Amino acid sequence: MLFVAGSNNKKKEIYHDDLKIVIYLELLARTDPPVLRRGVSKAVSEKIDVPLKVGQSISKNGQTGGINGVVNKFSRNYGRKRIEIDLEAIKSIPLRQRSTFQDLANALGVKKTTLYNRFKNVIFVITLMT
Repeated sequence: MLFVAGSNNKKKEIYHDDLKIVIYLELLARTDPPVLRRGVSKAVSEKIDVPLKVGQSISKNGQTGGINGVVNKFSRNYGRKRIEIDLEAIKSIPLRQRSTFQDLANALGVKKTTLYNRFKNVIFVITLMT
């Protein structure tokens, strides 16, 4: 027997909020208010050309949370929040307190590693020279 190395895994497709809302509104148009009838989610999924599971999960999320339950949760506000370093505050610190990264970090109230990473990204190299 010959086995070919490779992956048959499909990557999960992420559907945009606009499409999810269209599917949800189509499901709402075809239902009696409390009950989703048999075959409705299948018909809507075939009409909009998405897998059946997507239509079913949208109807389930819509029943529990309405439109807000359908849209993506992490569309804008996610991830680590970047620590801002004020360049004017660096200028106002006396020279003897900004001679090393540790001294400057203590004077600014940030971690030394954060300060060093900003230095590597050349955010305030010119400020330190003046």
